[in-house]
Amino acid sequence: MKYFLFRSTDHLVFHAPRSIRNLNPNESSKAFDVILIDNHMPRMNGTTATQEMRRRGYAGVIIGITGDDDELTKQEFLTAGANGCLVKPISHDGLVACLATHLKFAAQIPLSAEL
Repeated sequence: MKYFLFRSTDHLVFHAPRSIRNLNPNESSKAFDVILIDNHMPRMNGTTATQEMRRRGYAGVIIGITGDDDELTKQEFLTAGANGCLVKPISHDGLVACLATHLKFAAQIPLSAEL
C-alpha cells in the first residue's frame, strides 16, 4: 500500500490497489474518513467492490469515481451503496464540494481560488 500527504491540507492519502480482500470493516470505518473508488478496475469494478465493502459491514463514506458521464453509472454506484459519485475529470472544487457533503473536516479544505 502506498501513501502520501497532501501538504496544503495535511491529509494522508492511501493508494491501496486490490486491497478489498483485506478490508476489516470494524477497523476500516475508523481508520479512513472516505474511500474513493474508481469504476473501471481490473478484477472487480467499482460498483461490485462497493457492494462487497457494504456486505462486509463497511459503514464509512464511499465516493464512486467514473469516466462514464451518464446517469445509469451514477445510479449503479448509489444503488451499490456509494454515498456519492464523481465524473472524471474531477476538479478540485468538485471534489471539495462532494467531500463537504459527507465529511465534517472538508469545510477546512480551501477551494482552488483560495490556494
